[in-house]
Amino acid sequence: IECAQRRRSLQGSKVDTETHLATSHRALRLQAFPKDSGLRAHFRAFALVSGSRDSTGLNQFELSALSTHIEIWLDFLAQSTSQGYKIKDISVAISDIRIMDKLMLSGRVDKGELIGRTKDKTFHPFKAYSIELPEQVDSVQDLSTSYPELETNINELKFTEKQIIEKLREKYPSVRFYFDLNRSSGTGYYSGLCYRVAANNSAGKNHSLAGGGACDWGKRLLDNKREHLVTSGFGTESFIKGFKV
Repeated sequence: IECAQRRRSLQGSKVDTETHLATSHRALRLQAFPKDSGLRAHFRAFALVSGSRDSTGLNQFELSALSTHIEIWLDFLAQSTSQGYKIKDISVAISDIRIMDKLMLSGRVDKGELIGRTKDKTFHPFKAYSIELPEQVDSVQDLSTSYPELETNINELKFTEKQIIEKLREKYPSVRFYFDLNRSSGTGYYSGLCYRVAANNSAGKNHSLAGGGACDWGKRLLDNKREHLVTSGFGTESFIKGFKV
């Protein structure tokens, strides 16, 4: 909302200025979570938001903002090792939530079951519905699809890999960057490209630490299709508890 208010003040300006905000906030969720789910009713997180008008038509702002947000988290993890934190096997999973959206829309995947089992780690949508795509790949450059409705999204992932992921791989050679094609968490929340940062702690347990992606909130709040918005969050409280040696 704060980003949208600042973006509104720039409407009509010939020269657009990108808006970047950050905050540390304690979130409260009222729903009850199973004890073994790993989810908490309240937690502290550090959040980022970036907004701008994208005039190129190639989502250049979204790609740039996504890359910047990912770099912020990776740089933070690298620096935290000198403060007594042990982080191993960092990975960044890139997804396009529209892949699952379109599979649901076409009836290839059952929407009710998908939404109901989003947190079920044993549920693999592609396998359950015989979708002929790999769940995960390290590179999408040679990937093809027999589903016409997904061709645009696969091509956009290829463009994303060329534009930002290859550069991130060069800058962070110890980090695994891969593509999670069957991601369903974030359906109805993200509007396109999204990511998740995970790592192992000293006990070898894998934790999802940060995530973010493109949202359509800027478009809706400002009633402007040219507005683009990227949000991200890092679970600082869970990181302290899980990674402090």
